[in-house]
Amino acid sequence: MRRGKFPVTSFQNPSGKIAYRVSGTLNGKRIRNNYDSREKALMMANKFELEHFSHKNSLQIRSTRLTQQQLEDAEVAQKKLPTGTTFDEAVTFFAARYESASAPTKIKDAYDLFLADKQAEKLACDSIKSLKNHLGQFVRKSPDTMIDAVKHAAIQDYIDAAIADATKSNRRRALVNFFHWAQRKRLRVDDPTFGIRKTKIPRGKVVFFSVEQCSALLKAASQPPIPRSGIKPGGPAPTLRAYVALGIFAGLRPSELTTFKWTDVNWTENKIKVEDEHDVRYIPMPRLLRDWLFPVRHEPVVPKNFRRIFTRVKKSAGITEWVPDVMRHTAISHWVALPMNGVESAAKFFGNSEGIIRRHYLQTVEEATAGQFWHLHPNEVLGLKT
Repeated sequence: MRRGKFPVTSFQNPSGKIAYRVSGTLNGKRIRNNYDSREKALMMANKFELEHFSHKNSLQIRSTRLTQQQLEDAEVAQKKLPTGTTFDEAVTFFAARYESASAPTKIKDAYDLFLADKQAEKLACDSIKSLKNHLGQFVRKSPDTMIDAVKHAAIQDYIDAAIADATKSNRRRALVNFFHWAQRKRLRVDDPTFGIRKTKIPRGKVVFFSVEQCSALLKAASQPPIPRSGIKPGGPAPTLRAYVALGIFAGLRPSELTTFKWTDVNWTENKIKVEDEHDVRYIPMPRLLRDWLFPVRHEPVVPKNFRRIFTRVKKSAGITEWVPDVMRHTAISHWVALPMNGVESAAKFFGNSEGIIRRHYLQTVEEATAGQFWHLHPNEVLGLKT
């Protein structure tokens, strides 16, 4: 009558009536049940078979009004719930805080708003330039696309298209920054950059200047720029003496040099305040650095036509290749080379982790060389009378 895991057979009982038997094994227990109707026997046979299948596959059969898609969504959500949290609690929490996205916005318009916000926050010029480069290229690909329509795959493809690992890293950083901002502004509900992994950049040896190169650079930076033909200077022309001295002896980053103010120098306590959007640190100002800075304390650190003047300074000093942060690397390398200066103080003063100091700066400079570096006094370098 019915075959399978739980077959149904008919038989005549002692009273002469026809009965129906369901037999089989369910979860290790023998089943041998009799029923007075064929329909009931078939129904129970199906029930036993479903229970057997459910137990074997860690599934459970339940009556529900949910569709198949809703059931699948519920199973996925259940795995994400913290232990002890119910669906009701999770949905109540979400509903109280959920805000839908604002009106659809083109990505080019969101990009303009994003840059305006960053400039209002006084983000460093180098950082703004980097955002315009790495984020701007992505926006210009499809400027009229709605920001909430940008797909994860499009972002991943743009990042992967870069050849250099450093470029991939910069593109990812810019896009993550942008779309997190878009979420805060309710221009988009989700984050399309979620799951895009960071690109590991192999670190090479730290590049720094020799004592001779530092001397040549300081000397060239202390010379006033030659005015262009036909233009008479209206007074003493500003030099790059402070810019180079702060980079070489205090280890300021290029972005920190561009935002440096003379009010950040405490001439009484001989220390320099360095502040950015994330942190504030204080760098000790040794007598050597003070003697380089004090005579030019009324000059702008980054004067007009800075790039033209800086190009002349590097050329005059005989420096043909300029590695980003090379002055900072020079300061840190020569700082930790002195026995009295430890890794902990270097990390504190220069705004690095102790791990970075140990991996990149320890044992890069001999102690004797560091001693020569910290004696690069302006009187000696510039040939001034004491």
